[in-house]
Amino acid sequence: MGWETTTGHLLGLTNWLLPLLYLGLLTEYGVAFFLRVRPRGRSAWLPAVVAVHVLFLCLLAMSLEHSPFVRSYGVLSVVAVSTAGVYWLVEFVTRERRTGAFVFLVVFLFQYTSSVLLLSGRAEAGAARFGAQAGASGLHILPAIVAYTALTIAAVYGVLHIVTQGNLKAHRFGFLFDRLPPLEPLGRMSRHALLVGLVFLSAAIGVGGFMFLRATPSGPGVWDPKMISKVAVGSVAWVICAAAVVGRLVGKWPALRVSRLAVGGFLVLMTMLVLSIVLS
Repeated sequence: MGWETTTGHLLGLTNWLLPLLYLGLLTEYGVAFFLRVRPRGRSAWLPAVVAVHVLFLCLLAMSLEHSPFVRSYGVLSVVAVSTAGVYWLVEFVTRERRTGAFVFLVVFLFQYTSSVLLLSGRAEAGAARFGAQAGASGLHILPAIVAYTALTIAAVYGVLHIVTQGNLKAHRFGFLFDRLPPLEPLGRMSRHALLVGLVFLSAAIGVGGFMFLRATPSGPGVWDPKMISKVAVGSVAWVICAAAVVGRLVGKWPALRVSRLAVGGFLVLMTMLVLSIVLS
């Protein structure tokens, strides 16, 4: 009982702390972008925040006695930390910090929403029901997490690419144009992340389809409206992302169109997460 109590206290503390830590990172990168304070270099705090987040997920899994990935708040939290981790690697290699404020705005919103859902009691609701299918759905959830992460990054850099391209066409060489990285690296980052997202989204949908085919009336409820809506919306996102990748590689579509589709695919996936939360 003492160990469970300690775990519960640590879980509650880190759940409150993580949004504040990401808000601090958002502030740090915002200062770097808007005031040009250390626009290049590496954040000394980012690795520590990622480590705290990993500890939180471990505590959450211990508390629930099953993987948190099968719950919407868990998916949001894992996507938040994986997006932060990917950005950390990019920053470590390139020492480029000018896009950090935009990445961590999304990361903060993901983790804040996850923490609020956990505090609202949704973590306990249906824990036994989802715990039974955690192992069976792991092969579906893991590639889906990677797809969410990649498409989040593709959308962030896609929006920055769209804004920069728009300013360039309108000859508005103002605040944002002056501070954002060059146009081509933004578009290239969005396209590469989109390709990774498409590969892993394809794997997630393929495994999900296999689970559908093997479903039985006494199975873990994969035929319920929530699962059907997730597969339908995920398929729409896949079509959008596939069209963007094929259009770029085969049709030589302009980078701006690909960036717009990357943002569109991400918004469709966010719709799927909202549906998961509403129907849970």
